[in-house]
Amino acid sequence: LFHTATVAPPADTQPTTLPEQLSEKILRLHIIADNDSEEAQSVKLLVRDAVCDYLSPLPEGIDNKEAVCDYLNRHIPELIAITDEVLRQNGCDYRASATIEKRYFPLKTYGAYAFPPGKYDALCITLGSGQGQNWWCLAFPSLCLLDGSYAVTDEAGGQQLKILLTDEEY
Repeated sequence: LFHTATVAPPADTQPTTLPEQLSEKILRLHIIADNDSEEAQSVKLLVRDAVCDYLSPLPEGIDNKEAVCDYLNRHIPELIAITDEVLRQNGCDYRASATIEKRYFPLKTYGAYAFPPGKYDALCITLGSGQGQNWWCLAFPSLCLLDGSYAVTDEAGGQQLKILLTDEEY
């Protein structure tokens, strides 16, 4: 099952906080484990790897958040299938769901870039009950590369971020 939520503010309002301004231009990736067991947390990281492999690189011409969201909405069934296959291969008796929705994120730093706490649009992949610890990064622009269980700054993503944001936001 999948569900997408429209998350655009009413046309007559302007974003006022930095997270609101950033959320108009970036899309976060949020993967939530079934529970906090060592096995569930390991599987979450395997799912992260599979999803990031699928999303990297995005097809040519997808160069703004709206295009990324359109692409992801069309490919949510594939993302769920990829995730469910990882779960199946690892003996999990639960499945995944995926949405694009607005969620609260705490302060997060990716290398030299810090994103203030606030509500951001995100591709959310929930494994089973979604009661475990989570992992997040930026789906667009692709700011994070994987280094073990940590996200590290991707220089090309940083350049794209600089182009997308105003000087003040950057």
